[in-house]
Amino acid sequence: IWGGGWLAEAGFHDFAGSTAVHMVGGICAAVGAKLLGPRIGKYNEDGSVNAIPGHSLTLACLGVFILWFAWFGFNGCSTVSMTGDETLESASHIFMTT
Repeated sequence: IWGGGWLAEAGFHDFAGSTAVHMVGGICAAVGAKLLGPRIGKYNEDGSVNAIPGHSLTLACLGVFILWFAWFGFNGCSTVSMTGDETLESASHIFMTT
């Protein structure tokens, strides 16, 4: 990862840059959440927690179904090319375990 850094020297293998992408995204999200603080209306004047209910169950379900459907193509096609028997077998295993 990152051109022979200490993780690469330790034998770490980053498939398709997924660790780099998710680590940078997670760190940015944590810093952003710390800077912005809690949502407006999350806490009352006395510090007690205010439950904020979901706003649209229909849109939440639609988002879940889109992710479920798209994830098969995303994971299965991450073998980059499907030209040989080995890559086709790998893609079939990925599709079945997703």
